[in-house]
Amino acid sequence: MDSQLNFYKIVPGIVETGKETEVVISALDPRYYFSDDKQYSVKIQPMTRNERGMVGLKKHICENTYVKDGKLCFKWFFDNEEEYTVRVYFAEPREFIVQLSVYAVDSDLYNLRPLKGDLHIHSCRLIGPHTGSNETPAFTAADYRAAGYDFMILTDHECYAGSVEMQEAYKDVKLGINLMNGEEIHAPDNFLHFNNLGGKYSVNSLFHADKDKYYQEVQQIIDTEEIEYEDKFLYASCLWIARKTQESGGLAMLNHSHWISNVYSMPDKLTKLLLKNKVFDVYEITGASNRHQNNMKAAFYYTLMKEGIELPPVVSVSDSHGTVNGAFKNKYTIVFAEKNDREGVLEAIRANRVAAVETFGSGEYNVLGDYRYVSYARFLIEWYFPLFPAVTAEEGKLMHQYILGCEEAKAKLDMRANNTEKLYKELFGKN
Repeated sequence: MDSQLNFYKIVPGIVETGKETEVVISALDPRYYFSDDKQYSVKIQPMTRNERGMVGLKKHICENTYVKDGKLCFKWFFDNEEEYTVRVYFAEPREFIVQLSVYAVDSDLYNLRPLKGDLHIHSCRLIGPHTGSNETPAFTAADYRAAGYDFMILTDHECYAGSVEMQEAYKDVKLGINLMNGEEIHAPDNFLHFNNLGGKYSVNSLFHADKDKYYQEVQQIIDTEEIEYEDKFLYASCLWIARKTQESGGLAMLNHSHWISNVYSMPDKLTKLLLKNKVFDVYEITGASNRHQNNMKAAFYYTLMKEGIELPPVVSVSDSHGTVNGAFKNKYTIVFAEKNDREGVLEAIRANRVAAVETFGSGEYNVLGDYRYVSYARFLIEWYFPLFPAVTAEEGKLMHQYILGCEEAKAKLDMRANNTEKLYKELFGKN
């Protein structure tokens, strides 16, 4: 978060290219109010075009500013998709006041909403010998909303029912967060884990209900398809998992390929074949708490890219096993979607309109993905998303009260359900 957000507000913060836009800067402390009896100038400089020393730098200076109700206003034509620094000065004598930023995007991206979400989350409903959280699915959802998340996919180990329970807990109330179904799949005799993102039914339940059928179908893959990997059953099982996930309407995610359990959990040769053969829809590029593991996943991915292999979109996930004591806010994915619903989120991921974010305790962060989305995401992390927890914190608190039976919480949640939508429209100048 840029520290100037504590003192100033700039609206709109995201503008559409190719149009003249009126920008309004407001002070959040009376000490910094703009005065009618003073003159101001604004320098607007594009981030990707360093024109220092070039003749004509004055073209970036806007002298035609005016003050209205203590707010500084100016109009500017943003010609290219990129970040623009906005430096405000007293005109005479020239004295620097503050530097802010806006981001201009082309119409295709301007018409999409940036959404912050997590695609790998656990609650106390997980099955098997796995370290789980102490929180119920509904409790987990409330904490995610309080932290400013727009969507979440609950993916308990071997358990789709937890995500259904989460949705059922809030089915009679309006929420600003999109709660999506999911699960982490643990197929028989397959030591690897994969996520079903947004599927309409459980893949785990298929082999829980009929294990013999699972083995028969895996064997059929072995008998009828060419498999390059030496452990044919393991590869065929991975193929079965991905296909069944896709049949359920979900995206199949390749999880933590370089998770270290004495050795990397997934052999590099197998990871390469699964990616090369386009078995999975999504690759978890950051998700572990260990930087070594995340580093190796990224290096592996970009090495395959250098080899000319067409690769799936990358995402960053927390793989959180608890929200109370877990570091669930350190890793997340930003998607650029037409709508904040199941179809909108899955379509954005499938179309590779994503940015994978990993944050560090120092306040620094790393973003992976296509340059266009990474550049935009870094601006959003500094100037856009930090404004939302002030709105969502109360909603998360009310969600906690609602699941405890508080009668007043429902009406308050219903009333607040569109608050983040309103803030999004304000910051995009869509009011």
